[in-house]
Amino acid sequence: TVDATASSLSSGDSIYFENGGKLVLSANSSAGATTLYGTLTGATLTNDETGYKSGTFNISSPTSLTVSSAATAKSAKINYSAGYSSGATSLTVDSLGAALTSGDVIRFGNGATFTLDADAAVSDTTLSGMLSGGALAENEVGYLVQSITVGSNSENFSVGDRIRFANGGILTLTADPASGATTLTGALSSNLSVSETTVSRSESYLTGQSFHFVNGAKLTLTADAASLATSLTGYWTSTVSDTESADQASLTRGNDMLYALNGGNILTSHSNTITEDSSGVSGLSVTANLVGAGHRIGTVDSSNNVLTTTNSHGLTTGDLVKFYAPSALMSGVSAQTSYYVRALSGNKVSLHTSSSDATAGTNAVNIGNSGTGDQYLLNASANTVTATVASDTDKVKNAIKDFVSQISKTQSLISMHTSVSTDSDGKITAGALSNDRLVAEIGSELRSKTMGEMSGAGSTYSRLSDLGFGGNGYDNQINLKDEAALDTALRENMGDVQKFFATETVTDYGDGATADYSEAEGMADVVQDYTALLLGDFYGTEGALVDHRDNYTKEIDRIEKRIVDLEKRAQAVKDQLTRSFVEMEKAQAKTNQEMQFLTKRFA
Repeated sequence: TVDATASSLSSGDSIYFENGGKLVLSANSSAGATTLYGTLTGATLTNDETGYKSGTFNISSPTSLTVSSAATAKSAKINYSAGYSSGATSLTVDSLGAALTSGDVIRFGNGATFTLDADAAVSDTTLSGMLSGGALAENEVGYLVQSITVGSNSENFSVGDRIRFANGGILTLTADPASGATTLTGALSSNLSVSETTVSRSESYLTGQSFHFVNGAKLTLTADAASLATSLTGYWTSTVSDTESADQASLTRGNDMLYALNGGNILTSHSNTITEDSSGVSGLSVTANLVGAGHRIGTVDSSNNVLTTTNSHGLTTGDLVKFYAPSALMSGVSAQTSYYVRALSGNKVSLHTSSSDATAGTNAVNIGNSGTGDQYLLNASANTVTATVASDTDKVKNAIKDFVSQISKTQSLISMHTSVSTDSDGKITAGALSNDRLVAEIGSELRSKTMGEMSGAGSTYSRLSDLGFGGNGYDNQINLKDEAALDTALRENMGDVQKFFATETVTDYGDGATADYSEAEGMADVVQDYTALLLGDFYGTEGALVDHRDNYTKEIDRIEKRIVDLEKRAQAVKDQLTRSFVEMEKAQAKTNQEMQFLTKRFA
């Protein structure tokens, strides 16, 4: 009995269910039918199980292209927790790794594009331009749109087509090329070398193989197919349009992939992660107690103690297996016990407690009932898998050293411009800002905030000196005096180092409040908020240093104007004196002429 069918079905049609069940119809049924007749195999069906009719699924033939000239892929990864809306004119990204040029277009996975209106250097973390076609979330990655040259091409590609190359790179077309075009334009995800070819289908398709489409549909094969086949047999969960692309199904921890830690029960939680509070993580060795494929059990024959798997189990007599069941396991067996199997056929086994019994087919484990829900046989041959998880302490260490270095650099600039010195002749030279109380106060505050005690951060470290930093006793410079202490802290107490620098507590005063109150407890937050108060970007304040700078600017403008006025007055006095001197010279010359005339008359 089923819900009303959406379409008619024919005798011989196969209906496949997600739990491994298969119903082969023995009679036709019209659209809207609520009863189907046929033979059910593979699994017991529970209420609300959904089945799909198997049919023929057509796919394109493999694409064969060869790269004619090498191409370098360039990417940008969003580094902004709030993301961006379409129309954004700048993006904060991780360090680029490769320079970009004004006019370059970056295409992201959701189809959104960002067109640069300014060059970006290798180390830049901000891109200027225009975002269009969609919004972007943090960590989204986009690739540079560029033109790729290939050899002969017999395909008729369209915008959005994805072309896979042998090295794993994917070219997603952003422009519709002409049929047979040898220049293709799109976003390239990985470098291409000369003569590199597209991926060929070297492996055949197998029954049970799944493919996930971009629109959410899933195709599950119900028959094997050759590698070059363009027609597949299987069932799909929803409508798939022409040119829709799909990838093979991926494993999801806790769902498709079953695992246990330290000999415990199978875990289905997704919470086994290292958090920001984890400390001392220098490596992690994981031993896989159960490896290989999981074999879903379709039927349990408790009378003969025989288990039938939904697909071929691939086991041989003498193999060790364990059980996993999300619900109730069949009686007579334990999930923590290993059993030897006797392979009765490609999908039937019996269980034994010794290898000799399995080989002889004697003393099979007695199975009382079938249990409930899905149950699996798991290979119990132990292999060792080692995963190394290590903190990037060098990067963190350099960031801390750079932070302290910038503080010391600021203190050096303050000292240089506020110092007063006396030379050997007793001449006193004062810095330009020697009488500036605010600048002197900034130096004092920075020293207090960086060399003082940090309370309330929740860290075992309370001072920079705990991490190996110290002053020299006569100025405000801070140096790394004990590098081993910093290395030890980063290696053994990374979480506490993070708290020392970055912990922040924010009090939300709710709707209507002009601003929330932020109590910065970590050193980086303390310095950041202090500089924000000075520079005027903290809750819209003007900023004491900005005001101070503006006052200096106004005073400089006033002095410059006064100088201009004085220069004008000096020029006017100079001109007047020059004219008087010229007049005096003229008078003197005339007097001399008259004296000469009189001398001649009375000679």
